[in-house]
Amino acid sequence: MLPYDKDPRYGSGAYRRRVRLRAGSGAATGSVNDDYHPTWVRILHDGPRVRDVRSQRDRAECVIDISIPDRPDDATRMQAAVDGVTVHDWDVHGDLLHAPEPLADLSLYAGFAAWAEERFDDAALDAARILQKGAFPTRRRAYGVDTLPRRRADEEPARMGTCLAFGEPSFSVVMNNVGYVRDFTSGMVESLHPTMWIERWVEHA
Repeated sequence: MLPYDKDPRYGSGAYRRRVRLRAGSGAATGSVNDDYHPTWVRILHDGPRVRDVRSQRDRAECVIDISIPDRPDDATRMQAAVDGVTVHDWDVHGDLLHAPEPLADLSLYAGFAAWAEERFDDAALDAARILQKGAFPTRRRAYGVDTLPRRRADEEPARMGTCLAFGEPSFSVVMNNVGYVRDFTSGMVESLHPTMWIERWVEHA
């Protein structure tokens, strides 16, 4: 694997991810924004069929935010909020939760899906899943992963299968992008599907 230089800023920042889900008449729209992903999807439906994916919830919009400070000593505090209200606040050392007490000594990885589904439901379960998934990319903040000159991803075979972009048929042709990483330590700035901007503008007009 090609070497990446350590980022000298690591230890003073935080990884953030925001997931915004909006259900409307005839369409469901979602966006994900974090240091590495500005992505969105819009799915049209006529109710029960796709054309179509149908939301299982009646709420018009749900916003899930997570924050995971850098962990130079392998300890951090992971937080998740749903619509601005904190639903998870975990002290994590290595792979184990230390607090809150009911979750102490549970693994952030092994068996996570089972214990999370036993303890949470609805949006709190979604937030727990998103928070746990955020533990993977946050470790990239320690390195300058967007500083190497453009080169093919398959020059680093270890990256194969590590995310959707690093699978075939794209893996053999995709290139590194220089300067693509965003830093949301000071707060989230969203990239949204164009229809979401229009809908928000109409609501506040």
